Amino acid sequence: GVAQYGVQQKVLLPGFVDLERDAARTDMERVAHAIRRELDLLLVTARDYGNWLDTYRFMQGDNPDYVSANMTSESLATLRINAIAFITPAGRYIFSAGRDLESGAALDIELLNNGTLPEGHPWRTRLRDGEATSGILSTSQGPMLAVLAPILDGTGAGPHRGMVLLGRLVTEQEIARIGEQAQVRLSRAASFPRNTPTSTQAEVLVAGDAFTEV
Repeated sequence: GVAQYGVQQKVLLPGFVDLERDAARTDMERVAHAIRRELDLLLVTARDYGNWLDTYRFMQGDNPDYVSANMTSESLATLRINAIAFITPAGRYIFSAGRDLESGAALDIELLNNGTLPEGHPWRTRLRDGEATSGILSTSQGPMLAVLAPILDGTGAGPHRGMVLLGRLVTEQEIARIGEQAQVRLSRAASFPRNTPTSTQAEVLVAGDAFTEV
């Protein structure tokens, strides 16, 4: 019995631990890949909105019907977008809105409440330089997949007139959908609180390009 116990502890058990560790690492790589894919697709949508002459004219004040024609609850629900903002290079919101995808009702997302991207936000530099970016932001409604894309003249030329911000909250439904894509079971981590009502927590939790910035 002692010999069997020794074999289990010294040989078999470490082997099982290594297998479980490798399986967990593989699962996390699948999840990271699924999140990158979601961010990439969301960024494609943001680029479409940004590199559009109507958007360019709107940012110049020449297209007053732009919001009523394009920013309806139905269109945001179709794209599964909870947050949208058109931001000048100085950080001021020309338009911003938060929407509940199921009801279409206004959704209070603190990141959008003050009419400007918070000072010191990690994306301020990207905004100034007109560089597209993506990541996971901490918001007052919980973690949010978010992207920024430059507003150009429809031909891909500048100078950029600001940036389009699009966001999709990581709800339980979104977690289940990402888990299904990755073929793993997911749950919300304690490090992603649902209510963090301070501007200082509107930070980049995970960078979309490398998943290392915290």
